[in-house]
Formats: sequence, structure tokens, C-alpha cells
Amino acid sequence: MELSTTSESAAPILQMPSAQVISDIGETTASHGGRQRKTDLVVAEPIIPVGISRSEISSFSGLQNVSDILPDPDKIRIISEHKSVITAHRNRSARHDDLNNLYQDTSNTSELVIVTATVMVGIAERYLNVSDQIKRRYQKNVTTRSGKTKKVLDAERFNDEVLSRLRAHDQNLWKDFSDDVSYNTTRDINATFELFRTLPVRPLNARNKPGYDAFLIVPVHYDNVNPARVARDNPFGIDIERDYQAFIQRIINIYEMLWER
Repeated sequence: MELSTTSESAAPILQMPSAQVISDIGETTASHGGRQRKTDLVVAEPIIPVGISRSEISSFSGLQNVSDILPDPDKIRIISEHKSVITAHRNRSARHDDLNNLYQDTSNTSELVIVTATVMVGIAERYLNVSDQIKRRYQKNVTTRSGKTKKVLDAERFNDEVLSRLRAHDQNLWKDFSDDVSYNTTRDINATFELFRTLPVRPLNARNKPGYDAFLIVPVHYDNVNPARVARDNPFGIDIERDYQAFIQRIINIYEMLWER
């Protein structure tokens, strides 16, 4: 397996023999600090299925599909979590708590585990408030088994009248749902950046300290109407290319320090 970047100026490729480690992307349950939690990305030594050799895992031969290989939660090498605060910046504290809890939970794990995180922060000052406002317009009454009536999303009507237009980036949505446009101030957005910057990154030579080994904040522009884009040109002094290269390089440096001695 290779962990690399996409540009010509990318950091060196990190080679990880697939006979020794595997990557499981998605809602992977891993054991940290004595309790279970779901993590977005786990790289771990594999649990070898009965009748399968390490050489077969390297080439994926003898396997019906890659899901036949499961990560060993007691032999984790890299944990990575992803969070986002895209439109409603009032959610910044909850997402910060999620990441704060992750590095706290992993502080008692092996010093050989590399803990990383990424955060996307939306910088659009105007956005179409779909989740909090528009969806309220598309409710219908249903009767529960107990005979009570409750409101639920009329998914068919919402998909036909709104979701299809969102996917088409229909600019008339701004006019047709003008009462459902919400705003973030520059102060709101900057407060989100500042809050996430309080998450600690531990020094390379202090593996026993709590904190992340690598942490990346990415500003994005997304307003629920226009196509999402990485905000390389932003007023917050963030050089995305530089920070991304540093993020990848830091993971490489720590991995080589721990596993290629």
C-alpha cells in the first residue's frame, strides 16, 4: 500500500508492505484506551484468515474480496479521524470535542500508534440552509404503530423539488428559497479556525505526551448551491499546499522512525 500526495512536488511516498499492514477506510471500530469507538481510517497489521498466507495477502490472491482482511485492533499503526464544520459554525464546539476526545482516548495506547486528524472548515459567508430550514418545508404527517402522529421528511417530494436542483447547482435556488439563506460572519469562521488550532500536536521525540502526531485544517468554500472547492485563496493566512505537504511528511517521518529502525 502507498500513502502519497498527488502533485509533482509531493512528499516522498511512504511504502508500507501490504503483507504487514492493511488499510480499512470507513466506519472502522478500533479499541483505544480500553473502550471502543468508530474511526474513519485505521492502518493496522492484519488478522490472517485461516488458510491464507501473508504472501497471498500481499497480492490479494486467494481472497474473494479485500473485506476478507480485517485489521487487528491490538496492532494498530495509524489512526486518522476526519471532521468538518462547513456551514453552521455553531457546531464547532461539538466537532472540537470529538477530536479532543480522540487524542485523549488514544493517550494510553502504545507509543507506536500514529494519531492524525483532518478538519474541513467552510468559509462561505452565505449559504442555503437546507438541513435546518428547507427540510422543514417538506414534512408530512405519518401515523406510528402506537397511533400517534408525527412529522417526517417527505423524501420523494424533497428529492424531486430540491435535491435534484442542488445536484444541478441551480442558481435560482437562491431566489426561490430566499427566506432560507443563512449567513456566517468572518468572526464566526475565524473563531472556528482558532478553536481547532488549540488541539495539541506532540513533538516527534515526545511519544509519551498526549496529542496528535499530525493535524491538518483545510478551508473549503461550500454554500450548498455552487460546487464545493478547496479555498486555496483565503483570508485566513492558510497555505493549503504547504500545510498538506507538511502533514503528509510528518506522518512519513514518524512512521519511518517507528517502523523502519
